[in-house]
Amino acid sequence: MTLGPSERTHSLLAADIITAVRALAPEIQSRGDEIAALRRLPVDLVTKLKATGAFRTAMPKAWGGPEMTPREQCEVYEVLGAADASVAWCVKIGSDSGYFAAQLDEDAARTLYPDLDYVTAGQVPPNGLAERVDGGYRLSGHWTFGSGCTHAEVIATGFLVTENGKPVMNGGVPHTRIAFAPASRFEIIDTWHSTGLAGSGSNDYRVKDLFVPDAHTIAQDDPPRRSEPLYCYFGDVPGQLARDRARTRPSSDRWGARGRGEEDAHLPSPADASSPAAPRTGRARKSRDDMARRARLHLRDDGSDLGGSSVAGRRVAGHAPRDGAVAVIFVPRCARGRAVDV
Repeated sequence: MTLGPSERTHSLLAADIITAVRALAPEIQSRGDEIAALRRLPVDLVTKLKATGAFRTAMPKAWGGPEMTPREQCEVYEVLGAADASVAWCVKIGSDSGYFAAQLDEDAARTLYPDLDYVTAGQVPPNGLAERVDGGYRLSGHWTFGSGCTHAEVIATGFLVTENGKPVMNGGVPHTRIAFAPASRFEIIDTWHSTGLAGSGSNDYRVKDLFVPDAHTIAQDDPPRRSEPLYCYFGDVPGQLARDRARTRPSSDRWGARGRGEEDAHLPSPADASSPAAPRTGRARKSRDDMARRARLHLRDDGSDLGGSSVAGRRVAGHAPRDGAVAVIFVPRCARGRAVDV
């Protein structure tokens, strides 16, 4: 029997989610060609992923969520990354819902996320403009790389604040914020044609003159509204993950430097120094190995379980999900040889 959202609210613990994701992984891997051909996740597969709890990993226990530790979350991404990199990437992006909800006022968070399995998509760099009006903002803009926007319930998107059409300055720089709104209010533009992460549905999206209540916006440096340690590092969630993705170009099947011969089989031989790709290949290998090593250090017991309250422990915890997630999705060789370079 498939449980409805409300029935699943208190029944999924971290171990349940990891077990369910492992059980679904063979089907995901078998559908890799279908996912790539669709250029998005199939609707029925999104439903199955929601049933595993994969999108609720960061939802707070106070709401009935699992509030999984960074190490537990990265185990989910590792399992999915071994099956299909596009699925793992979409789950990582989509499951940031819990972190975003922690930044919002409780009433606003409950309004935007009435279901623990709601998926978030979008880009937080301020590529839009929003005129400040009574009670909120009038948002317009066009954004790119909206991974998962084809199956999201909420879109998060960055903007510059304007008044009378002119940017509002804050400390000598333009004032920026992040808006959250139902995905149905945005137009999704079919632009995603890629050999890397082909099934991630990372389309453009746009909106014109959308009213967003002030309570449904945040600044990236706002302190979290929740006090649990998991939510203490918001700045790393939207910004640093995107920067890490931009500078890494390795691949996905098992994470770390295991099976290096198989991992490197799709890369030009380092002995072929005449190859135009040789310098890039070397950088890719180094970036991959550095990312895996850093992720392992950050995911060790002293920080990744968030059990301590020390500043050092919180600092470690703040980097663990970012580096661990990127490592387990992008470092190993792509399942079935599909590229993940973007």
